Parts: sequence; structure tokens; C-alpha cells
Amino acid sequence: MFNRKSEPKSLQPAQAALETYSKLEDAIRARVGELDPLIAERLSAERALRDAETEEALGEAKSGSVSAAKKRVDAGVAALDRQADKLHGLRARQAKLVPELIQGHQSLTEELPIHNSAIGEEFKIEWRKGMAEHSRLLSKRRAVEELCGMLELPGPTITSCQLDAELTAPRETLAGIGGAIKKLARAGKAASDAEGDPAPVPGVTVYTYHADKTYELVRPSQGLEVGAIVVEATFDPGRLASLVRAAWARPTRDRSVSQALWAAQRAATKMVEPPTEADRQRKAEEDEILKRRREEDIRNHPEWNWDDSMARPNPNEMSAAEYEAYKSMPLPEFRQWQKAHAPTGAAAPGSNRKVSAGPTAEFAAGRAEIERVIDKA
Repeated sequence: MFNRKSEPKSLQPAQAALETYSKLEDAIRARVGELDPLIAERLSAERALRDAETEEALGEAKSGSVSAAKKRVDAGVAALDRQADKLHGLRARQAKLVPELIQGHQSLTEELPIHNSAIGEEFKIEWRKGMAEHSRLLSKRRAVEELCGMLELPGPTITSCQLDAELTAPRETLAGIGGAIKKLARAGKAASDAEGDPAPVPGVTVYTYHADKTYELVRPSQGLEVGAIVVEATFDPGRLASLVRAAWARPTRDRSVSQALWAAQRAATKMVEPPTEADRQRKAEEDEILKRRREEDIRNHPEWNWDDSMARPNPNEMSAAEYEAYKSMPLPEFRQWQKAHAPTGAAAPGSNRKVSAGPTAEFAAGRAEIERVIDKA
């Protein structure tokens, strides 16, 4: 049995400080959870006030609707302020534990080697007793096997062992106090400067932080998912300000308005302007020119094999060099020229597939040339 005289003297005070810290941490977590319905009520009240003021501007407001909406907003803000005061008190109480936690950590760090050494010495005694019994059994086995022959007996095996809590308590308490001190240190750093800010999001608007506003997370933080609505009291002091500076949080918006605007944007991108009469006329002229040129080639060169590979290419899909060659040589020769000058990965000659990913200077040159031909026709 472990001798409790070797237990660190500072263990019980350190455990008491850590237990108080853990209780405060649980209370803070519970109070933060209570913020969600209060935030939702405040946002609803602010939305109702905006609607009432809009109706008033349009001359549609009912008597007293704006003042009633303002009272609701004031009540929502006051409820959040009261909850924030409760959280501030809990966090302030945690901060006051810092001297006790530091003292406990230092004392346990000094006393833990002595405690572990005592455990090792006691186990040595237990081990010697076990080895003596093991030696006795081995000797007896040897004598029995000389009498009866070899015996099939299992050997020793190593299994898992759970040490008593009193043996591991000092080490676990030291680790718990170390984690508490680090968490409080991070909170203090966030409150004092911006060096601990998360990595900023490139290309995203950074808003000015206001402690009395509500914000929406655009990156997960401290267990909260993207889209969570938060206030200053949700985090340790200074944490939300650092999230806003890094564009990990943005001011809350009226979701109904945002969704309507996004729907309008999506609808606008899908809108296709119907072709005008001039567009249809131009397209018909282009098709007629290409048709006449193909008929002329067929008439002048009946010996050619007019399969799909000999189909007249579309000048709109040609580069400037291709278009010049196309104008100056018969179609079969142009196809051979295309094969000789086709870049790696280009579409096969005669294919209707575009090689270019989008409009280019060559495309524009080819388009201008065909428009010039149309104008002369």
C-alpha cells in the first residue's frame, strides 16, 4: 500500500484551486449557452424596429409601433448586458485564482519528483517479493519436471494496469493546473494586444469592431460552428475583437434581405437577352456566306472527297494565322497546313471544338474579317 506520508504537501491546496477553476469554467459554459436565445430576441427586436421605422417612413406605421419596437430593443439589449455582467463576474473570479494556480504549479513541480521516487521505491519492494516467489515456483517446477517430465505451463504475460488514483493524482493535478494557466494566459493576451490574432482571411472585408454589436462567425472558433451568432460576452475578453480583425467574424445582417438579394443575383446571372432583329439578320448573312463558299468549293473541285473532315471550318474559331491561311489556299491544303501547325493538345483539324478557353485577339481579328466580308456582300 502506498505510504501517504510521501504525498506532496501542496497537493490538496492545488486540487482545491483546480476544482474551483473547473466549477467556474462549467458555470461560464452554461452562461454562454444562455446567450443564444437572448441574442435571437435582440436580433428579432432590431428587425422589428427597422420594419416599423420603414413603415413610418412610408406613412404606413400604426400609432405607437415605433416606440413599442424601441422598448423591445432596449429590453433585449438590457437582458444581454445583464448576462454579460454575470459572465464578467465569473471570468473575473477565474482571474483571481491565477496566484493560487501558479503557486500550486510551482510547488507540485518541485515535489512531484520526490513523490514519484517514493512510488518507485515501494514498487521495488513489491517486485523483490514477487521475484522471490517466482524463483521458488521455478525451482519447484524443475523438481517436478525431473520427476514427471516436461510440463506444458503458461509463462508470465504483461497486461494493462490501472494505478490507484492517489498515485497519479499529483501528476494529473499538475497537468490540469498547467492547462488552466495557459488558457488564462491566452485570454489575457487577446485582451491586451493583437499579436494572438488568428490568420486573416485574404480578400475579405475587415470590419471595425464594436463591443455592443452582434457578429456572425465565418470561421469556426472555440467549438462554435460557422454561422454562429456571437457577442463580446461569448468569448474571453478580447477574443471576439481579434476574430473581427482577422475577418473570422462579421456584423450580423438581416438574413431575409441577404437571401432576397442573393436570389436576385442568381436570377440576374441566368438572364439571357433575346436576340434582336439585327442579331438575327447578321447571323443569317454569316451562314449564307459560309454556305456560298462551300458550294463554290464543291463546284470547282468535284474530285475532292467531301466528308466531315473537309467541312468548312468556322472562322470565329480560328487564330489570326489560321484565318490568313484559310483565305489564301484551297480547303484540302488548308487542312494539311492546320495539321502541320497545330499545337500540342489542340483540337483535331475539322473538329468543331474550340481550343481557346475564351475570346482572344485572334478570335476578334477573325470576327472583324468576316464582318468586313459581310459588309461588302
